[in-house]
Amino acid sequence: MKRDKSITNKNIFVTSERKHTDTESGEYNYNISYLGNYELCELTGEEVVELIACLQNALQSNGEKGVKL
Repeated sequence: MKRDKSITNKNIFVTSERKHTDTESGEYNYNISYLGNYELCELTGEEVVELIACLQNALQSNGEKGVKL
């Protein structure tokens, strides 16, 4: 399947957030949106690493090159 645009031109965004109170800060959470709609919300850093590993494995299984993390 040939792609016409790079991922940076397909309206895919990742945002991060961290909750703060007057005495402490929470862990970072990550949200993935596509075309303005949140698709995956409040992912932990560990979940993001697992998602990237799954995508890397899919690339390698199909003979594509992934990036070394």
